[in-house]
Amino acid sequence: MKSCAGAILFSVASIAFGGAWAQQYPFKPIRHLIAISGGGETTARMIADQAALILGVPIVAESQSGAGGAVAVVNTLRSAPDGYTILYATAQNIVLRPFLVKNNPYDPLRDLTPLAQVGETTYALAGSLQFPASTLGEVIEFAKRNPGRVSYASTGVGTTGHLAGVLIGQLAGVQLLHVPYKGGTQSMPDLIGGRVLLSFTTMSSFTPMVESGKIRIIAVGQEKRYERLPKVQTIAEVLPGFEIPPGWFGFFGPAGMPPAVVKRLSDALIRGARVPEVVRKLEDVGVAIVTKDSDQYAQFIRQNIALAARVMKTAGIEPE
Repeated sequence: MKSCAGAILFSVASIAFGGAWAQQYPFKPIRHLIAISGGGETTARMIADQAALILGVPIVAESQSGAGGAVAVVNTLRSAPDGYTILYATAQNIVLRPFLVKNNPYDPLRDLTPLAQVGETTYALAGSLQFPASTLGEVIEFAKRNPGRVSYASTGVGTTGHLAGVLIGQLAGVQLLHVPYKGGTQSMPDLIGGRVLLSFTTMSSFTPMVESGKIRIIAVGQEKRYERLPKVQTIAEVLPGFEIPPGWFGFFGPAGMPPAVVKRLSDALIRGARVPEVVRKLEDVGVAIVTKDSDQYAQFIRQNIALAARVMKTAGIEPE
């Protein structure tokens, strides 16, 4: 009986101590692991810098984009769940990679705590000027008349662009020929020259070529029309039921973090992303600030994983 009472008292004391500790959080610098490079890394640093001002402690960035971001993810899940290690990652790292890599070293639902979604990349379907179709409806009609002749580029097998093309083909009842490249810019000469007819990737990859009149935007992948191209339809307007494969980015911590610390980080990161200067700079490169708190983000990721599983199966993609 005394042993049971002692255990209860110890448990209550632990909870009280944990609550007090969480109220003092943060009281030292936070380590910030970034799973991607390039423009995405710039976005991560920009938002984290604003969150640091809100939290009152430095957030120290480390670029760890090796092995497709797996290095950063694994180092995060192995860290103490105390709020002093956070991860910036994309849907490619969290949702899509486990379907593409055999023996992937992490389970995102089991090993990570979603902290906050802070944005999503605007994706678009662009067309070569050598291709007679200028709308998605015209693309579909052409593909029906010319089975297997409509090619589209993406940044690789299993990427958002690849899976979006699979979904378009499935919903429209047409066959599109997928041509994977190593990046959005690598496919641009072939798109301009008409060697590939379409390309599905980020709006920021297309913007210079669109502004110079070398390619056209045919449709936008997101739910709403792109503010800077209001006359261009969304894919879902033409193909009801289309849901863009995940193209978001956000912050995570290891599993098992105290709820009060999760909320503190989530609030600061979301506020950091909504700073007007940050919003303006990211909109200039085709990135939309779309925020979700920890619970919303976790539910959204579960939905994304279910969508990815369906599309991967349709595309016949197996982990390698």
